Amino acid sequence: MKYLILVLALVLTSACAETIPLHGSVSLDSKFSAEESEEILSAAEQWRQATGMVALSISVSDDAESSEFAIVRRDGIYHHRGLTTQTSSNVLIEIWPDDVYNTYEYENGIPGYGSVEEIALHELGHSFGLTHQPTGLMTAGGVDHVLRPACIDGYTLAKFCELYDCGTIRPTCAD
Repeated sequence: MKYLILVLALVLTSACAETIPLHGSVSLDSKFSAEESEEILSAAEQWRQATGMVALSISVSDDAESSEFAIVRRDGIYHHRGLTTQTSSNVLIEIWPDDVYNTYEYENGIPGYGSVEEIALHELGHSFGLTHQPTGLMTAGGVDHVLRPACIDGYTLAKFCELYDCGTIRPTCAD
């Protein structure tokens, strides 16, 4: 029983570990539209501005999925709108823009849960080791349509700084 608990502890610890280096190269799927790509680049820039630590070099690729670190576009509906997974060969952030565009919030211009940028911000947070939280950007959403900011709030940054030794942090939300 002690060994089972130790194995579970190791698995859970590694699941929360950093998956994309804070300074790394990320391949962006060429299937994203120009607007979607801009929103993803904006999300990466917000992480840089907010933390002063994140500096991702993002380049468009026709074969992003085979890259070590990649953000890929998925077609169709996936009610969580985004997913971050780590395999033995890569870290993959998947985004379903069709599902983003199929929300009440998006169709009615309501800020929060309803943009590719917000999904990218949230999934990048997971890629840096953040888990779901009770408030802010890292709130679990999906089919519950929880409204999250399309910016990085102070609560999320405090959780980030529990994982990394932060200097000055600057939330990108106007709290």
